[in-house]
Amino acid sequence: MPSLLNDRLLYILPLYHVHPGLEQKIYGQEYSFNKSFHTITYRFDRFLINNQRFLFLKFILFQFYLIFKFRSYSLFYVRYNPKFIFLNFFLSIFSLFKPVFIEINTNYKAELSFLNRKFELFCHQIQLFFLSLFPLHFFLVHKRDADYLLKKGVKSVTHLRNGYFSSHDFSFDTEDSTFDTLRSFKRQYPKSRFGIFVGSGASWHGVDLLIEFLNNHENLCIVLVGTYSNKRIESHSRLLHFPSLSLSSLCSIYELCDFGIGSLNWSSIGISEGTPLKTCEYLYFGLPILVNYHDWNLKDSIFKTAIYDLSCDDLALTKLLNRPLGKLKNLNLCRTCLSWDSRLISPMKAILNNL
Repeated sequence: MPSLLNDRLLYILPLYHVHPGLEQKIYGQEYSFNKSFHTITYRFDRFLINNQRFLFLKFILFQFYLIFKFRSYSLFYVRYNPKFIFLNFFLSIFSLFKPVFIEINTNYKAELSFLNRKFELFCHQIQLFFLSLFPLHFFLVHKRDADYLLKKGVKSVTHLRNGYFSSHDFSFDTEDSTFDTLRSFKRQYPKSRFGIFVGSGASWHGVDLLIEFLNNHENLCIVLVGTYSNKRIESHSRLLHFPSLSLSSLCSIYELCDFGIGSLNWSSIGISEGTPLKTCEYLYFGLPILVNYHDWNLKDSIFKTAIYDLSCDDLALTKLLNRPLGKLKNLNLCRTCLSWDSRLISPMKAILNNL
């Protein structure tokens, strides 16, 4: 495959807020981009000043600043945001002359409808129709959305599964107080299996189901990480709650847990499949996962025995709890399958080589 290192890639992230999981994704994508392209990144959350009084001015300046920069780059990769109308419009025009990749990370129709953001939903639908008229290369995280664009006649559509990468060789810090707290918790329940759920507080995470799991399985304990306030959660003796943790502390906890738990209530916003960042992180650190949707990591045969799906098997949790103890085998191969080199750079290069 020919080297593309001389190609200047503009990586555009029109994001207002970046949570730790997304920060890790950006880091992983940048790392892979830099191995193949000369990459420059522009992020709205880090552009100029962060004073809320000047947010609208910053919003306008960011878009037009990038538009004037377009001529200096040979290809573009942008994380789609329907609020950035000018940016999306000009990227469409530039796609007539240069390769433009658009990554769409969520089912906007389902999510914006659930949040009752009608005007933003209208803007998204108009823009998606407009964008589909141009030779853009769409990378969509949800396969149903990718299939929808293909049915509409869009020629370049790729189902992009999220990946995971960390350059840090995490040694589990046994001196970490978090590690100590969990180790003490585990001593209280020596015959139990320990699952971990990490989230940001969204309603579609379905954390109430965790209580049902605990009530139905006496050999289960759960570690919950995230900003969740629920009296039932706080009062359950077999649930340990950390409001927030650093990645290094999370890694210490992963070493002591038996499996990870993904979102449990995506169906409330009309989503039935995906490859969320968090479950990729669980798999990266060797944890089998419990989910309530079709997880596209199943496309890799190495993960076929590591994913337990409640949406198609009511006994998924029971089977997971009866699984032999131990982390996933062939961890290096697992991480290769999850890499952004495999999941993002390879399909990008295949497209570029066929232009």
